[in-house]
Amino acid sequence: MKNLMSFLKKHWPLMIKPVVVLTVICVCVSAALAATNYITAPIIAEGDLVRNNGARLALFPAEGYNKLEGEWAGVSEAYEVVTGDAVIGYIITGITKGYGGDVPVMVAIDLEGSIVGIEISGTEETQGLGSKIEDPAFKDQFKGLTAAAVTLNSEVQQVAGATVSSAAAVTAVNSAIDAYAAITGKGA
Repeated sequence: MKNLMSFLKKHWPLMIKPVVVLTVICVCVSAALAATNYITAPIIAEGDLVRNNGARLALFPAEGYNKLEGEWAGVSEAYEVVTGDAVIGYIITGITKGYGGDVPVMVAIDLEGSIVGIEISGTEETQGLGSKIEDPAFKDQFKGLTAAAVTLNSEVQQVAGATVSSAAAVTAVNSAIDAYAAITGKGA
């Protein structure tokens, strides 16, 4: 016991004190981050919901959107588009990896199997290059296509210099088309 006390007294300033101080700092910072996350997570989720509802309304105007339960490869969420009691189409969000991160693509498809439009937002693609997949010049190419597999540089032309981002958007659209086929029973 005497040796331990002697050891602590001798090494406290150089070895033990810095470890204790750093541990206390780490605990305090972790607690602050946890508290910040606890406070801001619901606010961020509400903002995402409002933004996504606005995008759905702009993409396929209707009285309501019923979230569908299920899992489809490459799809983050799917909604029935409803007017009155009738389903008039679907909005399915395909998601895949692009050059800079996830590329979420909201795809609106009517009951006849035609793509009403797509919405791409919130990507982390390179500004001024890969982010051009969010421009109407790229997105409008999908309007009116049948809900069958889309091929890059065939039905849809890639954004010059953004091959990876363009291919990611097409892959996300194809995932949504596959989910549409699974949901409706209509072949893709």
